[in-house]
Parts: sequence; structure tokens; C-alpha cells
Amino acid sequence: MTTHEERLAAAIARTSARHMSDAKWRKLFLLLEQARIVLPITWWKYLADPREYSKPGLPGADDLTTLGIRDGRFQPAWFREIEYIRVPRQCPDPRADPKHALPPVELPLDRVRAILEAAGRFPLVERDGDLIILAYER
Repeated sequence: MTTHEERLAAAIARTSARHMSDAKWRKLFLLLEQARIVLPITWWKYLADPREYSKPGLPGADDLTTLGIRDGRFQPAWFREIEYIRVPRQCPDPRADPKHALPPVELPLDRVRAILEAAGRFPLVERDGDLIILAYER
């Protein structure tokens, strides 16, 4: 039986490049928090898991450690396990309910991109209108 660490190490070995260090993830989350970027939803893909998980926004300064995230909402909590974070162009309006449909909310992708590009070399990819922060390439 393989452990999670062994599966993660094997998944990392199958990648062709790693673009995000622990420090770079911390910098990214802090930059977006300082800019008061509000993202009602983000989609997270972990390296050793084929699924994508929806998460409410991004972690803030109080949620971060030097190696990961400690708040419990963003499990697994180690930065090195994140393959990518996808920020959708649109998301359902959080105020909508089945009786009162509302148009989707446009997320500030251009602003996110501008902040990250001005701050340094973050691996940003646009796919189907969404913005992806890419940690590993396969």
C-alpha cells in the first residue's frame, strides 16, 4: 500500500517542470489579499488527484504557513501539492436562489493578471476564458 507522500513524490516525478515554490505561493496569496481581490469561487487541482475542487475564494495571510495552508478549507494543505488554481471568468451569483435567477458574476481576471504580472514571474495560462495559475507542467 502506498502512502500519500509516495503518491505525491511519484506525481511530482512525472512532471516536466515546477513553476511555483512555497514562497511564491505565499507571495501570490498575499498580493491578491492586499489588493482586496474578491473571488467567490476558485477551482483547485492537486497533483496526486485527478479531480478539481471548488473552493470559496483564496486563503488570506492568517491562513498561511511557510509550507502551506492551515485553515482546513483548502486541504491538502501543502503548497507543493497544488498542480494549479483555476479562476473562472464567471461564476454563479452567490445571492441567486432557485426562485430568483441572477446573471453570472464576472470575476476580475484582468485585474488579477495585471497584479501578478507586475509583481513577478507567475505562470499564468488562459484556457477557455479562465485564468490558470500553473504550478506544474506535465
